[in-house]
Amino acid sequence: MTVKRYEPRSFAVDAHNFGRVRKVRWKPDEAFTGSELDYLLASKMQHAYAVVINEQILDHHGSIREYAASAGHNYQRLGRMLRGEIVMRLDDITNAERQLGIGLRRNG
Repeated sequence: MTVKRYEPRSFAVDAHNFGRVRKVRWKPDEAFTGSELDYLLASKMQHAYAVVINEQILDHHGSIREYAASAGHNYQRLGRMLRGEIVMRLDDITNAERQLGIGLRRNG
């Protein structure tokens, strides 16, 4: 039997708002234990990164498609990552910092 893959936006009450608006309603912490709680907290972190990245892309490139083409990213993967359908990797964060000229990490 296959295990369902972790999808960051599944922890948001309004999954369609993941990465799009700053304030998202999250499922309550009490609903989760152990690694599920880690996934919830990671989802909140990815959402915060995705919001800033989306804002910068729209402000400086007009669309995710244009940014993906100019930065050499796979458009489909980038969109899925920013919508919280797939997990954002650390190299995605550092790439966004470099390509978009923004600082996303709190320490570093």
